[in-house]
Amino acid sequence: FHMPAFFFISGYLHKSSDWAASIKKNFQRLIIPALCFSFIYMMVNCAVYYVQNHALSLEDNLIKPLLGIIRYDRPNATPPCGVIWFLEGLFICNVLIDFIRKNITAIITIMLLCMTATWILARQGVVCMSYGFMPQRFLASFPFVAAGILFRHYDLLEKFLKNYILGIVAIVLFISAALWNGRVGI
Repeated sequence: FHMPAFFFISGYLHKSSDWAASIKKNFQRLIIPALCFSFIYMMVNCAVYYVQNHALSLEDNLIKPLLGIIRYDRPNATPPCGVIWFLEGLFICNVLIDFIRKNITAIITIMLLCMTATWILARQGVVCMSYGFMPQRFLASFPFVAAGILFRHYDLLEKFLKNYILGIVAIVLFISAALWNGRVGI
């Protein structure tokens, strides 16, 4: 549950700003660290590759990792550090949230569309779209960010904590849904 919880908490703590400021702020806070960490990882990976092979490959050490920053396609692109995909996903979610700024109906509509699209992809057996990796991750992540925003907007967390029975029912429903759903990624 760690990734959904991360996105939920990110949505709950999100402070809205105008769209241009949002792009700049989120680019500085999310994309630049992701690119810097990917670059550092690429350099370490090049060093290890050189020690093991006594040579460097332009394709394996530069082209595939650079493509891997935007694509998740192992044979043709190697994500330099695929475990930080969530920073790119959060960037997209935050910018979209700030674009529709406080329009709860739009947030709920996009949330439901994302959930439906994710459900359809899952039913079709699509686990990881190589060319659409980030859009697919956005579809799966946005509902959690939106849920965090809705919980904050309607003070639902406080209401659940004040009403023990409602809180217990919510936890039981969550655990039941997680067990019914089985082990999945985001």
